[in-house]
Amino acid sequence: MSTFLATWRADLRAGFTVFLLALPLSLGISIASQFPPLAGLITAIVGGIVAGLVGPSRYTIKGPAAGMIAVVAAAVLDLGYRQTLAVVCVAAVFQIGLALLRAGRLTRYVPHAVTHGMMAAIGLIIISKQLHIMLGVPVTASSPLRLFAAIPTSLANLNPEIALLGGLAFLLVACWPKLNLRFTRPVPAPLVVLALAIPLTMLFDIPHAHSYEFLGERFYVGPNHLLRIPAEFIQSLSFPDFGAVGRFTFWPHVLTFLAVGSIESSLTVQAIEGSGPKAQAPLNADLFAVGVGNLLAGLVGGLPMISEVVRSKANVDA
Repeated sequence: MSTFLATWRADLRAGFTVFLLALPLSLGISIASQFPPLAGLITAIVGGIVAGLVGPSRYTIKGPAAGMIAVVAAAVLDLGYRQTLAVVCVAAVFQIGLALLRAGRLTRYVPHAVTHGMMAAIGLIIISKQLHIMLGVPVTASSPLRLFAAIPTSLANLNPEIALLGGLAFLLVACWPKLNLRFTRPVPAPLVVLALAIPLTMLFDIPHAHSYEFLGERFYVGPNHLLRIPAEFIQSLSFPDFGAVGRFTFWPHVLTFLAVGSIESSLTVQAIEGSGPKAQAPLNADLFAVGVGNLLAGLVGGLPMISEVVRSKANVDA
């Protein structure tokens, strides 16, 4: 209790900062993974509350991750949404089993270069997928290399109003902490972004489809530039279809989810331990927490989760 009373202000600020970061990130990852937007919120909630309580780490945050986008999207393309939920559940059972067998410690033998390489790759995947959305340009490419190749085209055809909102958000998140002024330190950058982006969205009347002219060219904005979240939460939940368990094509996806999710999660824990206060988070216990979280999230329509690096780093910084 004394520790809580001594740190509640910092903990509250850290939690609020992670919330502001996790909300748009979870929605974006869900859409990129070919899941409904609600799925990302489900996983963020289960990862933050259930897996957070079960897990031993004081710093890492569980939730949907950009590094799993390609894996999840491939499963949805092959099996469909509800059968991919079954893949999440079955892979989660194996994660729990590996944790009980104390196999999580094997990731300690992975070189640091692999850890940093994976973190850098995740960042590049996020950039390749989100830059086009930030510019307001739809793209049909799916692989990161093709998405990078399409960047010049997107820059040449950007939607000025959408690009203004996206660029403003980017600059604020990147530059706000560097101001290091007395009145800026207590205010998280994502809160400043929301405080400016929401009024600008209303000013540009983006919720209503319309066109506008800029430098002699006509551009279109409307509800397709906004996220669509179902009004009824409970009625929107989806449940896994285990009908494909007996098919051969089901199991390669299970192994991919298990390998990529478990290794990436464990590497994130090690990276966060090295960048924040020195607290040792047992890898087996963390893998167990991820497995429990994945099982619960998959049963109610959520994305797979890992110990996610972006939210965890924001938590350490706050």
